[in-house]
Amino acid sequence: MLEPARMLLLPVAIVLLATLIHTAVAGAHRWQPPLAAITVTRGFDFDARTPFAGGARRGVQLSGTPGEVVRAACDGRVTFAGRLPRRGAGVSLRCGPLVATEFGLERPAVRRGDAVVGSAPLGRLGARGVLYLGAREAGR
Repeated sequence: MLEPARMLLLPVAIVLLATLIHTAVAGAHRWQPPLAAITVTRGFDFDARTPFAGGARRGVQLSGTPGEVVRAACDGRVTFAGRLPRRGAGVSLRCGPLVATEFGLERPAVRRGDAVVGSAPLGRLGARGVLYLGAREAGR
């Protein structure tokens, strides 16, 4: 038979573990600003009926200081790190049910498959001082 103090320890340990898991899961999809100071220069303009229409923007365009650190907008895993035509260098992160894209870097400081926490450095802002931040549902 267990001592009364040990009998009390098991429920306390279970509640503590459940609280830690809940806290970790609840914060897993919280997004943070990717730049120190946010200035939106072009807003979101998207219609799901015509997702690839000319001029459609599935994210926002932010301005910052060239060379400043660009941070991960969310906790996630890097699914792409490289260059795209017209977008330059950037990173895509799988953040739970969403994918965040951050383009306009000098070059990525992470590689595909890396796990990152929100606010972790992804690279430095390119010479134009423009960051494209997008979000979409994974698989869409």
